[in-house]
Amino acid sequence: MTKSRNNDNNEQPISSKSKPARRGWIFILIALAAIAFIVIRDARRSIDWAGDYQDAVQQARQTHKPLLLVFVKTGDSNCERMKNATYVNDRIIKYINRNFVPVMLDVEQNSDLAEQYKISQYPNHVITIPDRKEFHTVPGYVITGEFIGRLKRALKKLNPSEN
Repeated sequence: MTKSRNNDNNEQPISSKSKPARRGWIFILIALAAIAFIVIRDARRSIDWAGDYQDAVQQARQTHKPLLLVFVKTGDSNCERMKNATYVNDRIIKYINRNFVPVMLDVEQNSDLAEQYKISQYPNHVITIPDRKEFHTVPGYVITGEFIGRLKRALKKLNPSEN
């Protein structure tokens, strides 16, 4: 063993194994940092839901994107299935965030909007453009593999010249 020098004349032994041990700890810290980065990055992968209807309308006007109004009902099993399966799919997230200003609306808290769009089935996806009366719906639970296609068809009906 080698000894370190200290101004107090207290000699502390330094293990010859300390450098490899430090390398091991550095490796562990780097690995933990990488894992934390991946977890944080993946946690941010979600649909960019607008806070409420008015926020969504304002964002849609600014970005020139159509609105995607998602009407849900608390306790409805199909709404829960969409939240837990469809809305968390990476392809769905990317497609919705790229093409729409989405907002999730509880039908009980937004009954006037639900009435305006004649919502009677949940969940219900309304594709519309602010200040236009025309809209198209994708009603009910839709499996992940079919959801993008149904959104594309509704979008095409809303803007046939752009697709």
